[in-house]
Amino acid sequence: MRPFMRPSVLLTSLLMALACRATVAHATEPDAVSDSVRATPNPPAAAAPAVPAAPSTPAVAARIRARSPLAAELDAVLAAERALLRRLEVEVRRVGSSEAGLALQRQIAQVKQNTEIELLRVQARHARREGRTELAEQLEASVRELLMTPEERAAAESARHQAAAPPAQER
Repeated sequence: MRPFMRPSVLLTSLLMALACRATVAHATEPDAVSDSVRATPNPPAAAAPAVPAAPSTPAVAARIRARSPLAAELDAVLAAERALLRRLEVEVRRVGSSEAGLALQRQIAQVKQNTEIELLRVQARHARREGRTELAEQLEASVRELLMTPEERAAAESARHQAAAPPAQER
């Protein structure tokens, strides 16, 4: 199985995005609930909240954004994605399971991939600004990998395997 991107970079990116999203959401929405809990009709009673509740005033939200430009930028990307996904999902329900519905499902998948790419780009920009060039380069490499066609990805994987293989010894 070929890795789509380095698991550590993907995990770090997703955790940062989710943490920033949850922090800003809790600071701006009085009863903010994660999308996964909201989608579950009857969440388990023993389930702990994803993040501790934060004071929910506009002043707190403003302080969080001022303290963390990265969090504010990631939240803006995620908010734009949510708005676009809501519109597409309404359209999917309207057209049903026709060819048009399938095309809309593909658009939804593309929106999600584009959001992932944009989140990585935002993090890379902030890492560069902070002088964390190694992290920025890893994030940018992940973006390049996500943008590769399947053929390009296969060629890159083959080149990595050849580079990692020990040289053949001549007799």
